[in-house]
Amino acid sequence: MTSSANGFGQLAHYVADHGLIDEVRFWFHPYLWGDGLRPVQDGREPVRMRLISATTFSSGVVLVSYEPREIIRSAG
Repeated sequence: MTSSANGFGQLAHYVADHGLIDEVRFWFHPYLWGDGLRPVQDGREPVRMRLISATTFSSGVVLVSYEPREIIRSAG
């Protein structure tokens, strides 16, 4: 089953925290603007990711897809 969610709301953080994500896709656009929500908030355990694909479009937009490898547990 494929599910898609735009942004990084409570649902995205919930499924990430419970190991329910098989793939993460980021669309990078060739411009920057203002403030916004960070995809990973402070206080969360880092996750090592493996690049599974990268596509560059003629507009300059880049789509990268990653799959989680492991959660990095902090000591303590």
